[in-house]
Amino acid sequence: IIASKTEYIDPRIARYFAQVIPEGSQVFTCGWDHTGNLMLALPERRFIVAADPTLFAKKDPDLYRIWRRIPLDAPLDSVEAIRQLFKSRYVICLNYEAYWPFFGTLEKDPGVRTLLAEKQWVFFDLGEPPLR
Repeated sequence: IIASKTEYIDPRIARYFAQVIPEGSQVFTCGWDHTGNLMLALPERRFIVAADPTLFAKKDPDLYRIWRRIPLDAPLDSVEAIRQLFKSRYVICLNYEAYWPFFGTLEKDPGVRTLLAEKQWVFFDLGEPPLR
């Protein structure tokens, strides 16, 4: 028996994501490997990259490089970059140790709320961008 891809995300976690993230919202993910499962669990939300990052890389190589580097390099302007370049308020990542510095960068920003941090998933709300 082949397992359902929706079961990759605990149904309680998927319901929580769906309750918090408004339909039509753009979600920033740290990698493409789990985005397909998020797309199945949250069909009315938009994601930076789908199951195959090749199309993203071909469409906009510079933006693709930035997307790949943010979770791994944890630049200090991560929150601003995600809001401005990717038009995302929400960040969902697998809880990989390689991303921990990035999570720390997000947590240091006073406008960011950590909504979930558990064994498999980490979920942030970057909040509304500041008025300029």
